[in-house]
Amino acid sequence: MNTMTFIATGDAFTTRRIPADGYPGLEELREVIGRHDVKFSNLEMTYHHLEGTPAAVSGGAWAMAEPRCLDDMKRYGFNLFTTANNHTGDYGEGGVLATIRHLRERDMVFSGTGANLAEASRPCYLETRKGRIALVSACSTFPIASMAGGQSGEVPGRPGLNPLRGYTPQCCSTAVGSCRNLGGELTVELLGVRPGNGPLDMDALRAFTQQSADIISNFYTGDIDFAAYSTDSNVPLSLGIPANTIGTVLGALAHTREEWVDISSLPKGLGIVLSLMLLYEA
Repeated sequence: MNTMTFIATGDAFTTRRIPADGYPGLEELREVIGRHDVKFSNLEMTYHHLEGTPAAVSGGAWAMAEPRCLDDMKRYGFNLFTTANNHTGDYGEGGVLATIRHLRERDMVFSGTGANLAEASRPCYLETRKGRIALVSACSTFPIASMAGGQSGEVPGRPGLNPLRGYTPQCCSTAVGSCRNLGGELTVELLGVRPGNGPLDMDALRAFTQQSADIISNFYTGDIDFAAYSTDSNVPLSLGIPANTIGTVLGALAHTREEWVDISSLPKGLGIVLSLMLLYEA
């Protein structure tokens, strides 16, 4: 049996085109990627020309890039993608469907989103010289409006992502069964969850988090967001160490060229940081 090799990246937050001649070091990176049969990436972005409207709640920022950025992902060798993540619904159902259309126009293999829940939970298949790969994608952290909806005889489904919280064992068995029916060897493996908790004492983590929230409340009177995002403290959490990632400025549109910060919030942010340092120094 031929040996099949994989390479995978984390979030591809592509906000602009890569120049035709690249940047220093990118050619070497492309050579590394090209040595493998399966080259996976998470498309942490919507790709369209304002073909959707900004959702009331984003995945942290309203992420959108021109569709030609997808050409750069292909140019650097990636051939398998997931589109289910916390930014999927940033531009509503229109953004979901437009992104899907631009991916299909480029014959890109992806899973995780669809015009309804059946499509979003369906596996995609990558054909390589050494075998066929199936990928089922789901997401565990997202604004609730990003979820795809089921279709019935009376109503159409809702475009969106495949939600892990609604991804029951029966759904998983159905998807896996459809892959097994194609023949060959099948291996199912959980690649990761967010946050990446290891052997954690959850009571200790809750107490640790509440202690952080109490300090933040001394400087900030708004609601504190306790959701798990991409910048969570996954490394210490995976080692069983209680940890929080804490924002220290007010602003919006993170990770985009339109990102902004309220400068007047910096002194309060510094106060939060120093108070936390003094707490653990004591």
